[in-house]
Amino acid sequence: MALSTDARPRIEVVTQVSITVDLATLVGLSDVPATVSGDGPGAPSLVDAGEIRALLAEGRATTLRRLVTEPLTGRLIDRGRTAYRVSEPLRAFLTERDQTCRFPGCQRPAHRGQIDHAIPWDEGGPTDRSNLGVLCTRHHQLKTHAGWRILSSSSDGSCRWQAPSGLTYEHAPPASVDPSASSCAPHASARGAFPAEPKNPTAKGPHRDLGCADEYLPL
Repeated sequence: MALSTDARPRIEVVTQVSITVDLATLVGLSDVPATVSGDGPGAPSLVDAGEIRALLAEGRATTLRRLVTEPLTGRLIDRGRTAYRVSEPLRAFLTERDQTCRFPGCQRPAHRGQIDHAIPWDEGGPTDRSNLGVLCTRHHQLKTHAGWRILSSSSDGSCRWQAPSGLTYEHAPPASVDPSASSCAPHASARGAFPAEPKNPTAKGPHRDLGCADEYLPL
């Protein structure tokens, strides 16, 4: 019995082709050709405007990246976002930068945490070092489901939190981590309690790392 040579496993090859098209062409107000690069050696190719519109309408292009340029000079002034997934080099950078969970006062080590988008991806938040940070599982859930949110986040790891009550808390990544430091855990009186805040607060300004403050999601 003859064996088919077609039984060999196929190797999927991923290629990237960049198509640059004017916005007016994309919406049908102009027929300026698009340029295609990455499809082979040499200078970028020109593609008919109608063909490009048909290609995009069919969904055959898997990734669209917004590039905003100045109309006269063509200088790039903004670049769109394309990826939610955090690359391994970026994850390693964030872990080293933050060292601990970014919830104020929490000392759970960053290598055991989760990468969080300060501004959620589905609300326009980018996947970059200024919008990403490490949260432990508990405080990630607190942010996602219990009304806590991050008002601002910087590439150095600092961020400002807002509690459901409106109080704000500042966090800055530690310069170094004490290996003997215990992780942030709820006080015995707070176990099972929904986030509690200081009673009768007199200050409306930000509070810097006031400890865990019993602000935990019930488990």
